[in-house]
Amino acid sequence: MGGQHDISNHQIAVKFPQELFRKIEVKATERKMTAGQYIRFELGEMLLNVKLSDSDMKIVADRIRYGTTFKK
Repeated sequence: MGGQHDISNHQIAVKFPQELFRKIEVKATERKMTAGQYIRFELGEMLLNVKLSDSDMKIVADRIRYGTTFKK
């Protein structure tokens, strides 16, 4: 159903200085992306080599399963 939150995503709010956000918009436009898509792309590239342990993956699975951001 439209407008429902995707439980597999974790939503956060981040404040950017206007100048930095404009730089994000410029780079996103160059890549034909929205600002949000560009930020997710860049963070994904930066964190590509971060390995998650089995316990980390259990936390992720529990968050999706139970629809919360709790950490055991």
